[in-house]
Amino acid sequence: MIRAVILKFEGVVAHPAPSLCEYMSSLVHPEWDFDTVVTGFFASRQSWDSYFTDSLHAAGVAVGEVLPVLARANRALAQAQAWQLYDDVPLALDWMSKRQVPVGIVADWPVDAAGVLRKGGVTSQTLSIRRMGALSDALWSMAGHFNASAEEMIYVGADYGSDYEDARTLGCHALLMDRLDEFDETVPNVNHLIEIELYI
Repeated sequence: MIRAVILKFEGVVAHPAPSLCEYMSSLVHPEWDFDTVVTGFFASRQSWDSYFTDSLHAAGVAVGEVLPVLARANRALAQAQAWQLYDDVPLALDWMSKRQVPVGIVADWPVDAAGVLRKGGVTSQTLSIRRMGALSDALWSMAGHFNASAEEMIYVGADYGSDYEDARTLGCHALLMDRLDEFDETVPNVNHLIEIELYI
């Protein structure tokens, strides 16, 4: 029996707005591709600060400028307007709310996830939002909050390694958000969040 659904904020619930990507590039240089940095981060299993710092060094940012750029980037990431909900999220969250399925959202970045949801018209009071750190810490925190075991939770992530495989290792039912339809049925996946109803 599934007692709670845990969603990864980045890549499942929301994505960086174009304005955020432009701003991030302006911090480094115009050709710097923030989308590539994001993709690499999700697959890295490093902390955001560590991975972003390495990316800045690789991009040639002067050593004395790395920490100021990191601080400006983190302030930008924390703003609700820096993110856009995926179109299918409000419908899926409404479906789960009506069926009284508790939902937790975990974020890698220090983002105002509640603000992003409100901006997208989601006002459910049944959501629990946590900053992630290690996936294991986030899942144990959510398990305690929802009084559920790992086996009673579904975790939906956007990266095969750091989300799907790690959640399975921790004993959760894991689903991969596969919006680009890159995986076959050997990996439990959904192309739209509302498809989660098939697993509850």
